[in-house]
Amino acid sequence: MEDESSLMRFPFDLPERFLDEVHYTGPDQLVGLYWQSAGDELAVYDHQSEWVGMHNHNVWLKLSRDPRIWSWLDDHYVNLGSSDGTESHHMIVWKERNESYVAKVRQARRIVREQRLSPEDFF
Repeated sequence: MEDESSLMRFPFDLPERFLDEVHYTGPDQLVGLYWQSAGDELAVYDHQSEWVGMHNHNVWLKLSRDPRIWSWLDDHYVNLGSSDGTESHHMIVWKERNESYVAKVRQARRIVREQRLSPEDFF
């Protein structure tokens, strides 16, 4: 049985060309990101592959350490991962639109694997 939808629009603007700045070079439009605690590195994945520690994590850290963003994540019980623990959610970035969303891990991975966002994904 599919989990209830957890997808939310991330209400903050990403830095211009965010995925380019992270150094994601794949062809996918929907890309997942989270902080991997075991290696203490940024993890990036698309429908086919996952990479840990191979991207520019400074762009991610600058974004995630913004106090407004930290507060929003906390208010919505969203954990994108940290040095201290496993993530509950992943960020999904829509490359062409430079927009982002957050969803629980299972739903985020499905969306990225299928490369499809639909109205049913939003709660």
